[in-house]
Amino acid sequence: MKKEKNKIWKTLKNKKTRSIFLIIFYCLLFLSLIFYICINHKLEKSNNSVKNVEKVESIFELQDYLEDKNYSYEYTLKVDNDTYKYTGKRYLDKEEFVFQNGLISETYQLNRSDIYKKVNDKFIKTELPYHYFNYFDSNLIGTILEKSIFDSKNNLYEISNKDLQNIIGNQKNNNEQEGINTIEIIYGDNNIVSIIMDLTNYVKTLNATDDLVILELKYMDFQKIKDFSIN
Repeated sequence: MKKEKNKIWKTLKNKKTRSIFLIIFYCLLFLSLIFYICINHKLEKSNNSVKNVEKVESIFELQDYLEDKNYSYEYTLKVDNDTYKYTGKRYLDKEEFVFQNGLISETYQLNRSDIYKKVNDKFIKTELPYHYFNYFDSNLIGTILEKSIFDSKNNLYEISNKDLQNIIGNQKNNNEQEGINTIEIIYGDNNIVSIIMDLTNYVKTLNATDDLVILELKYMDFQKIKDFSIN
């Protein structure tokens, strides 16, 4: 036993042998590090995949709520320094909202396809005061979300001008349709709080403007709106 220990000690004291042991040690350490990085990368990728699935599921859930047509909402459209705001509620095919732009404040009511604006305590038939496309149409918003593609690098959804144009339709394009529009999904308590669409590239195809165009759609009080009368 003592002789064996002496042999081991002599072997370790040998510079050549010790160098070999060190090389083997560092090789094993390097391989362990690579193995750890690979496992960690796989776990991170797996976690990101789970998050993406959760986001897709939450979008489908939002679409289901919108199809129920029972919610309140707040839409904000910013065109450079100009802001248009719509605050209202919906119950099936009836809606009531207040439109604000600077000092302008107007009350609107919708009953199926009929739109009315309050003028001197009377409701007069008119048109919806939206810009660029009808974001009051929940089916249209659902289709835009469905057709958008998730960009994991920037944590945003993207939709091309061409795809957006095909969904919206009935618009005259004066320029090429190339370009990407981004959609940011804001979450709170695992639910979608708001949808922020950067429509700058799409609007450029309509009027060649350099305006920054941001549309934010907030939906609340799902299935909590009670039936209300329309004047």
